[in-house]
Amino acid sequence: MAIANAEATVSLSGATEIDAASLWLNANAHSEAVVTSVGVGLAVAYGESNPTAKVTVGDGVHLFTSGDLTVTTVAESRVDVEATQSILGPNKPASAYDVTLAVGVATIESTAWLQSGAVLNVGGDLTVDASMSKQHEVKASAGAYEDGSVGGAIALSGAGSAVNALLDASADVGGGVEVQADATVSSNDTAATAQVGTGALAKPVIAAKSAVGLANATGSFFQQVAPPPDQRSQGPTNFALSAAFAYANHSNLALARIDAGAQVGAHAGDIDVKATIVDAPEISARAFIDSQKISENNPAGNTKENSLSAAVVLGYYGNEADAHIGAGAAVNASGAVAVQSQTSIPLVIDWLHIAEHPSPSDVGSTLCIDEAFPGFNREGRGQRLFGEDKKPSAYVSSVLKFLEQYQVEFRRTQAFCEKLKALKLLEPMRAQANLKSGEQLALTGFMAVSRERLKALPAEKLAELARTDELELLYLHLHSMRNFAAMVERVG
Repeated sequence: MAIANAEATVSLSGATEIDAASLWLNANAHSEAVVTSVGVGLAVAYGESNPTAKVTVGDGVHLFTSGDLTVTTVAESRVDVEATQSILGPNKPASAYDVTLAVGVATIESTAWLQSGAVLNVGGDLTVDASMSKQHEVKASAGAYEDGSVGGAIALSGAGSAVNALLDASADVGGGVEVQADATVSSNDTAATAQVGTGALAKPVIAAKSAVGLANATGSFFQQVAPPPDQRSQGPTNFALSAAFAYANHSNLALARIDAGAQVGAHAGDIDVKATIVDAPEISARAFIDSQKISENNPAGNTKENSLSAAVVLGYYGNEADAHIGAGAAVNASGAVAVQSQTSIPLVIDWLHIAEHPSPSDVGSTLCIDEAFPGFNREGRGQRLFGEDKKPSAYVSSVLKFLEQYQVEFRRTQAFCEKLKALKLLEPMRAQANLKSGEQLALTGFMAVSRERLKALPAEKLAELARTDELELLYLHLHSMRNFAAMVERVG
């Protein structure tokens, strides 16, 4: 069992006044719960992570800066919980039963709050940024190998996060204003696997026992030819049960706001209010029963008269990104005002290896076919998906290769955009076009690289972009922005 709590709090209250060239208020909380439970017969693992990061600028507080005012909170959580059967395998008859339970939970909060009674006079830029990052993995694997009877694996996963960037105060800002709430889940995996018997999934375990000389020590009769077979292997096992259950309940909230009644002015810049969530949920349950004979000298063992295998998955994933300016707020900017919210679940495909006789150990994710698609048919029209040997056709192989490469490029693009975001090179854009017909078109909701911000980068950052050839991509992007006019001419 591991329970990790981390709390970081910065609070300004009462009649506090601060006058500074620049001011940075930051709270950073990081907690980890890493548990691995290994046992024969029963293994239970529990992990809990609760990071809380808060910065509060209360009513009556006055902040004056000739430069930038930056308020940031960061909450980071890692849960890695695993309950598994021992690699030694069963060493007594009672170990024909193996049950594992893994539970991982997390509560995460990251809040940067400038309350309504506070007054801010900022000569440079005002940044209110709350972020959260989560890694969450819960895995249970049970193996009643040899002539086992019952294998049960239960994985329970739950987490709730709240990320709040709240500008409720009145702010007079010489530069630009950024209010951003960002929730990033890099991994969120819940998996339960149960195995009864001595099929392909158990072979690596038995081989490992033999390799380290533990075959005799654990009572295994897989590797022993001369001694008589175990009492349990003289006849068939009456009943075999393999059950796997995976349950996940995860919710993420990202809220970025300028509240009702607030007065915010940006005299030489933009006002950006943005809430983003990126989640990566995965959940699986797998249950196997194998009845292949134990050895040539013992054909009777590891057979079952009655078998029941069940795998159940229940998953709920809720993501809410909310960016808004409240009713009655007065917001003025010399540049653009952008309010954006986005929730993203990137598609990551791990293709199932399809063979004529796939073994349980080969199973990963699943390649799905939409049979409701009008072009799908069983009458031989179009391209075949599988050959006579039940292997993917050349057409399917080429499609898989394309999709795999697409995922590689997608991840590269995502990493590149994250770098641009970290360097603060992106700014909201709006394009307008007046067609010859008199119709007006407007394109909003996208970001572009700021030429001025790129020029202002420190020399070492520019050198790094040049070394990785990313600087070339930026200039190609800036050059492509000139094509708007030509595009309008073609449309009009």
